[in-house]
Amino acid sequence: MSTPPPPAVSYGQIGPPRRRFVPRWLLGLGAVLLVAGLWKCGTVLWEARSLANAFVHDFHQKLNNGQFEEICGAADEDFARSGTREDLVKFFAMIHTKLGNVRKESLQTWRVNSTGQGSFVVADYNTTFDRGSGVETFTWSRTEHGIKLHGYHIQSDALVEK
Repeated sequence: MSTPPPPAVSYGQIGPPRRRFVPRWLLGLGAVLLVAGLWKCGTVLWEARSLANAFVHDFHQKLNNGQFEEICGAADEDFARSGTREDLVKFFAMIHTKLGNVRKESLQTWRVNSTGQGSFVVADYNTTFDRGSGVETFTWSRTEHGIKLHGYHIQSDALVEK
């Protein structure tokens, strides 16, 4: 017959392990801070979306009215450095000539990016013009004075067709 194994030796521990105690007020405070942080993030994102819609609508009104100089004047310095003012005005005039007036815009995606160069709001719109449609990507830089156009890109087959 075999002998039973010897009992396990315990060094300094008597009874079951102690449970950590976290005060309920600390859990409540953590929950409040989490909700406040999420609320702030949501508010900033909602504000960015509202600003994007307002600025796109204004951009399209200026484009429809041939106010290409005003579009360039409202842009930030980086946008202005992307070409001469004359070239930028010609670019917007070419878009308006080939595509016509904006009839409808529909926000598809938007995001807020923060980098070492600043904060940027990027929005993609499906846009219908008189003579075609396209996807426009707007980038705005956030400054202490609001947001300014930082970049503009359009993809439309109607721009390359004769």
